[in-house]
This record gives sequence, structure tokens and C-alpha cells, in this order.
Amino acid sequence: MCDDFPGRFIATVAARVWEDTDDRTVRKILTDDERDAIKRHAEKNRRQVAESENAAHLLLNRASIPPKAPPQTREPQTTSEIFEMMLALAKRIPDETTSISAVNFMHMLRHEAEIEPDFPQE
Repeated sequence: MCDDFPGRFIATVAARVWEDTDDRTVRKILTDDERDAIKRHAEKNRRQVAESENAAHLLLNRASIPPKAPPQTREPQTTSEIFEMMLALAKRIPDETTSISAVNFMHMLRHEAEIEPDFPQE
């Protein structure tokens, strides 16, 4: 009955699961090569765990950085700024003829309202 008992297998499994074991029975059953292999396995496992923990930590730190918020556009405050915005929109009209007419109309409105531009025209 004792010969069928897989003592070497259990000792190897016990040592691999709990690599710091100092049980004399396990030390007697395992050879020096097997104990060295278990130590190398334990060191490799610890190193891999530490590397994966470091990578996970760096990833979590990177993910926790809030994204930069896009700059919010400021609403125009003065009448001149509103006219500048309207002029910019008039210049964006795809049809060239309509765009020129809209720009001229904006200049005419500004002139009639006697509103000077904040910046000199280019």
C-alpha cells in the first residue's frame, strides 16, 4: 500500500505551490535538481507577477489621466464682435457670388450702424 502512494508527486506539487516550504520530508524526497528547478520556477513566477503588476499599475495610471478638454469657444460680447462673427460666416458660404454679396452686405450694415471694427481690415 505504501509503495502505491505518490510521495514524490505530492512533494513536488507541495513545493511548487508553496515554494518556501521547509518541511524535512519534502526536502528528503526531492533531489537537489528538483529543488533547484522549483526555486527557479518560483523566482521566474515572482518576476512575472511583479512585471505584470507594474504594467497594470502603469496602465491604470495612464487611464486615470483625464483627457484634455477642448477649448470652449467664447460667445461674442460686443456688437463689433458679433459683426465679425457674421462676417466670418458670410465668408464661409460655398457659393462665391452669394458669399461676396453677403460680405458686402455686412460691410454696408456695419457702415450704416457706424460700428468700427475692433481690428483694422487686412
